[in-house]
Amino acid sequence: RSIDGFMAYSGYYPKENLAFAYTFNAMNTSEFSRESFIKAILDIEERKTIEVEPKTLEPFVGTYNMNSFKVMVALDDETLTMATDNGMPPLALEPMSAREYFNKDFNIEVEFDSAEAPTTLTVKIFGQAPMIGTKL
Repeated sequence: RSIDGFMAYSGYYPKENLAFAYTFNAMNTSEFSRESFIKAILDIEERKTIEVEPKTLEPFVGTYNMNSFKVMVALDDETLTMATDNGMPPLALEPMSAREYFNKDFNIEVEFDSAEAPTTLTVKIFGQAPMIGTKL
């Protein structure tokens, strides 16, 4: 159901042993369909982390222009983090490969175009189109 930009939905999927409710507000709800949201929930795979040497994280550090905002990637005590200039606080990123990282709390995936000298960053958030940023 949608009222003036607000959207709410609940669902029960006995086969998956899953029940949920969600609401969205203060955002463009036309970007989210009920079907894409449900698919994102049901298709979430458990991600496997790998060990990486802290020195291999250094090339990723920097600011990436995402057009309407900037993503700042930093090292915090040997952990790669990302934050935005529009209010998102630093989130810890866990490695899936030398170039791919994720934040488990917000289901965000981050992929760099290169492990040695990255020039672009792709951010994937469930239910949204991937966002690509260029390193400044």
